[in-house]
Amino acid sequence: ILILLAFVIIPGVLFSMMVYGTARSALMDVRIAQLNNIAALKKDRIEAFFFSFRSQIAMAQHNPDIEHYLPVLVANAGNKESPAYRQAFTELEEQLQVIQMVNGYLNVLLVDPRGNIIYSSGGRDRTQLSKALPPVKYFSEAQKNIFFSDIYRRSSENAPLAMIGAAPIH
Repeated sequence: ILILLAFVIIPGVLFSMMVYGTARSALMDVRIAQLNNIAALKKDRIEAFFFSFRSQIAMAQHNPDIEHYLPVLVANAGNKESPAYRQAFTELEEQLQVIQMVNGYLNVLLVDPRGNIIYSSGGRDRTQLSKALPPVKYFSEAQKNIFFSDIYRRSSENAPLAMIGAAPIH
């Protein structure tokens, strides 16, 4: 019995422990490689999202109608009943509502150089809109180049997360 124990059971237990350690290590390596692949895929998808978002903003920046009618809207902001303001507003509304719908934006804003909201496609009052914006200093950055804010929760805990993309109109 002692011989059986010495030659069969003890080596069997040691071999099992060695195989278990090797198998556990191999399984962990495979799982870590899978997680790294998932992380790389998610990183690529996030980068593609921001590239697409940046491209959409660049197209809006160089939209001839926006370039033409935004200065008219700003110049006539004090007289919203003027024919020039109404025509500019109507033309911009047509363009920006399409941009909003196609890209799935919650709102598209046009802001004058002082930071006053000139146009909102969401149909909200400017005073309500100003309260809805997060307290970040994105405006000065957005005057230079395309800028993305941090992701923030909108007005309440149940509200969806949001992010602001802003850029100057060239």
